[in-house]
Amino acid sequence: MPNIAKLVEGIIEHRIRHQAEKHIPDNQFGCRPAHSTTHALLRLLHNAGLAAAKEQQFALIVYDFM
Repeated sequence: MPNIAKLVEGIIEHRIRHQAEKHIPDNQFGCRPAHSTTHALLRLLHNAGLAAAKEQQFALIVYDFM
């Protein structure tokens, strides 16, 4: 019985995650596949570079919830 429960749990988790991914914005990086800290830093550097190229100001607010 535990093996069947694990299988069903995996199927349900996959379906929920697939549906949830459609509603999560691309700039949400936590706890998502293919959205690591490296990706967040690369996007930050890209946006800062775009602002610098246009001679615009760029602000960053960082907060650690721990």
